[in-house]
Amino acid sequence: MALFGALSRGKIPYEILHDPICVGHINVVPPEPYNGITALPALRGGAQGYPGSMIDRRGKLNPAALGLAREHYAFARARDPWRAEGEPVRFAGLYVSQESEFFYAGAVGGRTASRPFSRYLDEYHGAFLMLQREHLPMEILTRRDLDRLQEYPVVVLPNAVCMSDAEAEALRAYVREGGTLVSSYRTGLANEWNEPREDFALADVFGVSYTGRRADPYRTFDFVLPEGQFSTEPWESRFVAMRQSVLECTLRQGATSLVDIHDRYRPDSDIRYSGMHNYYVKDEPLCPGLVEHRFGRGRSIYCAGKVFSAYLFTGVWTLRKLMLVWPLERERAEACPVRLEAGPASVELGAWAQPERNRVLVHLVNYQSAPGRMNLVPELPLVDRVEPVHDLLLRTTFGVKDIQEAKLQPAGEALAVEERGGRAVVRIPRVHVHEIVELVLRPGACPQYPDSNRVFDFPRPDLRARAQAWLATNPPDYDAADDGALDFRAWRPPEDYITEWRMAGPFPCDPGQGIRRAYGPERDASAEAAYETPAGPVRWQPFSGTDRHAQGWVEMVPHLGAWGETGFVGYLCTTLRSTRDQRVRFWLGNNDLCKVFLDGEEVYAQVEDPKRPTGEDQVRLDLDLTEGEHTLLVKVECIGHGMGVALRAEEPEAELVAAPTPDAPGRRAYSEAIRGGRDTGRGDGQI
Repeated sequence: MALFGALSRGKIPYEILHDPICVGHINVVPPEPYNGITALPALRGGAQGYPGSMIDRRGKLNPAALGLAREHYAFARARDPWRAEGEPVRFAGLYVSQESEFFYAGAVGGRTASRPFSRYLDEYHGAFLMLQREHLPMEILTRRDLDRLQEYPVVVLPNAVCMSDAEAEALRAYVREGGTLVSSYRTGLANEWNEPREDFALADVFGVSYTGRRADPYRTFDFVLPEGQFSTEPWESRFVAMRQSVLECTLRQGATSLVDIHDRYRPDSDIRYSGMHNYYVKDEPLCPGLVEHRFGRGRSIYCAGKVFSAYLFTGVWTLRKLMLVWPLERERAEACPVRLEAGPASVELGAWAQPERNRVLVHLVNYQSAPGRMNLVPELPLVDRVEPVHDLLLRTTFGVKDIQEAKLQPAGEALAVEERGGRAVVRIPRVHVHEIVELVLRPGACPQYPDSNRVFDFPRPDLRARAQAWLATNPPDYDAADDGALDFRAWRPPEDYITEWRMAGPFPCDPGQGIRRAYGPERDASAEAAYETPAGPVRWQPFSGTDRHAQGWVEMVPHLGAWGETGFVGYLCTTLRSTRDQRVRFWLGNNDLCKVFLDGEEVYAQVEDPKRPTGEDQVRLDLDLTEGEHTLLVKVECIGHGMGVALRAEEPEAELVAAPTPDAPGRRAYSEAIRGGRDTGRGDGQI
């Protein structure tokens, strides 16, 4: 909802038609959660939602649904005089990099087929969730907002990998003029087309340089807080775990590492059961973790790890404090007009300034839109009642004399205003589902902001010209004079992935141990071989094609008949035929643990870190192939609920054919066929 508002810039009115008022596994959504769900778009400046279908399962008007609709309309109508209108109160701007979503994350399809673009959006969603749970006013920013960054005391860049030179210069100017920039992981390590840079585009602002090395955790990494530097609670540990990857960086002159990242001792591979020894943290830091750097009149806070993704999946509150509390104490106290003090995570805040009426409206919804919370599906528990929260404090940057009246609407209840540290604090006795704090201010005290819907002519990537330039130098039948008009039905995805295999399994094992044990296919991989397992003999079965065709992914679990099971091994085997001696570069992606054998010799092994994010082209394998036939065997162990591989050959010098058996037809590498100008149709079984 917030992202839609940012992209449309108020030019496209929208409402939330919450149609499944009667969902499949229940009769009617209860009133309190329904009111909470529909209040959330109103909080962000959208229209109030309204019920849709009211027909029961016999095709008649559902009286229960009608009763809910009547109650909801009354609920919304009572709050109509305090709509979220005017200008959003400025504090944090959360920058969305659409190029990072499409060209960086979309290049590999995300971690799983069911969660496209997650490689970028996990960081964005984690940052959004952090800001929500800190109850800070925020607004989504895009490239079109780069000319108004100075309106925001804090701008957050969660893993904005793809960054143009123009974007980098706008962000650099923002910090130079006094802004605070919070960023993470690979921000600025590629241009707007995802072409890699050797160092961060904002390395001079971040105060760090990239070494070119990425570290993946065995179990977790740890931020180790220096003793006495941060105001921690007695129960909070100095060791803050983060189960995500880290970029190894070096400090530049003038930068300070507020918190270092430490690795853990990794156990001996022969130890079967990993226990307490995995919790020991090394004394020597791996690299700077959270870096502060003064730049011009502003400063940068850069985190070398995927800290927002870690928070999204774990909810560890100290990660939130690490990014948005301890380093931003000054900004929160001096530049945040309104914020909820230590409110529960269930409450979401949205603040709007209406200077023409000398008031600020603070919407509080006690039904936070956490990822997955909005899906009314049987897999998620449905809330039947919303429990109210009590005794909240709203901190402001206004003086007590600036606030002429404070009321809790729509009840019209007068609120107590106290003075703390020279600033006004409003005590809120109770928030049930959706309440509005109305602050009536003295004339001139209300914040005034420029129209956030105004349009700037900021340079945008010319995707059309980029596509035309690329197409003109690649497909031999492309007509550059045709102004880029393409018949996409004639296009096929690159097919340099190996899709002709035979598959064997499952071989049961203890989780994490099967990858270390040699099963029958490693001793005899012939197509006629059979292998004994506790469930009976296992034989090779032919397999052709992919489950994620565009990325060449082979998902093995459904074909092995092992749905819902964990702790088993499967094998893929193919025969490579090379027309002459050559070195071939292969690219491998795997899920979970994996080994690769060429002619019986192990050439790759991943026996640790089974939870490494899944994707294509994760590992490069340079293999020497002599003229003739070679047996390629891939072993995969399932630790979670999926397993598979994607393997492709990158532009072999001579013809290379992959087939499940030596006498079967195979497929040449796609790139070789293109270079030779041959037909790329599939009719002859080749590419």
